[in-house]
Amino acid sequence: MKPIKTEFITLSFEELKEIEYKEIKIKELDITRDWLLICCYTAQRVGDFLNYTKDNLITLDDDNLYLDIVQAKTKQQVYIPLNNTIKRILKKYNNNFPPLYSKSKSYNEKKFNELVKRVGSYCGLNEIVTANLKVKNRLETITDKKYKFLQSHTGRRSFATNYNGKINTRLIMAITGHKSETVFNNYIQRKPDELAKEFAIQSSKLDN
Repeated sequence: MKPIKTEFITLSFEELKEIEYKEIKIKELDITRDWLLICCYTAQRVGDFLNYTKDNLITLDDDNLYLDIVQAKTKQQVYIPLNNTIKRILKKYNNNFPPLYSKSKSYNEKKFNELVKRVGSYCGLNEIVTANLKVKNRLETITDKKYKFLQSHTGRRSFATNYNGKINTRLIMAITGHKSETVFNNYIQRKPDELAKEFAIQSSKLDN
């Protein structure tokens, strides 16, 4: 089977469910798995999602639970609705987020990017793909197993890709914090067959 060619790696909703329910007995990997799910469902950069605490949790007047954060890079305030997966993770840690690896911000980010690949391998993300990967601060196109491409930015790209076409783009951008639709479109990764099927669904509504 030929490798799947893509610019960057994303995780589908189906893959996220498999990751969520995979039994992982190694504590460090279990914690990393939970952070991976959190970043895939909240769409923030590593410098933001690894800073989540219970102080960011709020309930709005619709009685739903949200994250209230100010993005470190853009200084933009965003409200992020929390799905059932994240609520289950919070319950697992006594209504808090998973623990961090250390008190060092840079170490936590580096450790997450190292361990998330082990989580991917543990969860069987062995599909052969050709995609971009940063090697020694240089972007290279490499063919390898999918898990080797996993990194903190995978979550942000996965969120944008998974919800694109299902939820209004403007609403998705309100969560990711993108101000330009052009920049947002660079984040989504849709396969040609997926786009074709989406077109078929939408065009059928116009077909008399």
